[in-house]
Amino acid sequence: LRIIPSTETGSEAARIYEFKAGHKVVVAWADGSNSIPIRLAGASFKVTDSLGVVQGILLDSDDGSSDGFVRFTVSQQPLYLEQTP
Repeated sequence: LRIIPSTETGSEAARIYEFKAGHKVVVAWADGSNSIPIRLAGASFKVTDSLGVVQGILLDSDDGSSDGFVRFTVSQQPLYLEQTP
């Protein structure tokens, strides 16, 4: 288990934990009532909500820039992000 610091995510108002089970798995949520944009190092992640429903795939290039980070918004409802090959 690793707590991902705000220096890596760009937000002090998000809670992000990384688990390693052969690949990166991250759980992320906002620490308040507002939605928060964050970034996460990686090229591709499958996003699943707290009910187990897959929300889609995040790609590094989704924001128009291939810079080694995916960008997404979190709320108080946790999202689970599983790094994909």
